Amino acid sequence: MYQFLHISSYSRTASKMKSGAHSVKTIVNEAVREFNSTPHIENPQAPKYIYGKPLELLGERCEEWADSLRDASGKKTRKDALCLLAGVMSAPAEIEPAAWEKLRSDTVGWLQEKYGERLHAVIEHTDEANPHLHFYVVPNPGERFDQVHDGKRAAANLQNEPKSAQNKAYRGAMRGLLDDFHAEVGMPNGMLRYGPRRRRLSRDEWKQEQEQGKALKTALEGSQAVREAALKDAVKMISEARGKIAEIEAAATAKGESLGRVEFAQRSLFGKVMDMATGLARDNVVLRSQLSDARHAAAGWKAKAAEYHQGFQKFFGIAKKMKPRVEELEADVNVLGGQVRRLKKDLEREEANSSQLANNLSATTYKLRSKQELLDMYEARENNSNKTTFVKSMPLEVESIPLGVYR
Repeated sequence: MYQFLHISSYSRTASKMKSGAHSVKTIVNEAVREFNSTPHIENPQAPKYIYGKPLELLGERCEEWADSLRDASGKKTRKDALCLLAGVMSAPAEIEPAAWEKLRSDTVGWLQEKYGERLHAVIEHTDEANPHLHFYVVPNPGERFDQVHDGKRAAANLQNEPKSAQNKAYRGAMRGLLDDFHAEVGMPNGMLRYGPRRRRLSRDEWKQEQEQGKALKTALEGSQAVREAALKDAVKMISEARGKIAEIEAAATAKGESLGRVEFAQRSLFGKVMDMATGLARDNVVLRSQLSDARHAAAGWKAKAAEYHQGFQKFFGIAKKMKPRVEELEADVNVLGGQVRRLKKDLEREEANSSQLANNLSATTYKLRSKQELLDMYEARENNSNKTTFVKSMPLEVESIPLGVYR
């Protein structure tokens, strides 16, 4: 087996000059297996957190770092400026579970020592053929990005030199990074520094180096076996000592020797305390692991809650701005309601007056019709008889007719 370690740099906004370029957001979406972010994986699964904080907070941390920097003129950091170093460490698919667990632990220790508090998170993906880790590094506030990238730091130190010299320094620093990883992690885990194609080895030379790697791994495993055997011997010796202590206790009790009882009590208490301390240490490791998982989950939910709270605040602000207008509309509606009620009453009153006028008009029309009929009757009589006789014989009836009839 040979080691595989690779790092890349990303900005808050993907470059428009490169098709399919990634940004901090797309890197996070792919890492947490956001929907439609990993089309190359058949059955995406959520990552396993090995170290650090939730990836949902990575974008916010990059924004905080960018806000902490200003150029000579006081301008803010550009959106396309590099702010995130992301790396991957992968192992062959055939690696044994125990070997992978040790390689993973050693890698996390190396990352912590190298990057310190700049290391935001280390996660493990188990939904691909090769077991691998992803790690994410952000500079501390006020630091330049070169501080976390070995190659860029080496090139920046030669900024007044020709570009060829800067590129040479860059490549040398990156080789140094891989050499350091091999010395601290790869070699102790039986992994080779280079593959056969990189070093132009023949088939026989490559097989020979593989055998050397296996031998190194076997030796390391042998050392582990020796340590385990020594531990078993120590446990056996402690057990035998406890047996001796029990014999001393029985003898001391039988003989009534107080000194023996005191000595036994002291040794027994020490043993019990050691057993208790060992058990508590083991429980503490388990509880710390569970607490770390709970903190990761809580931080993720906290980030979601903050997002929802921000949306609620936005809508609350809109509703707060709309409230005076709603109150004005309610007041207008109340005024219009009063006007409608008054108009309704006026309409009812006008309808009552119209009805009364209609009744009066009907009565007046009836009276006029009756008087007209009476007038027509007198006129007919007048036409059939002498007018003088008619006037003399009917003075009261003619006088009783209102003058308005002739108008």
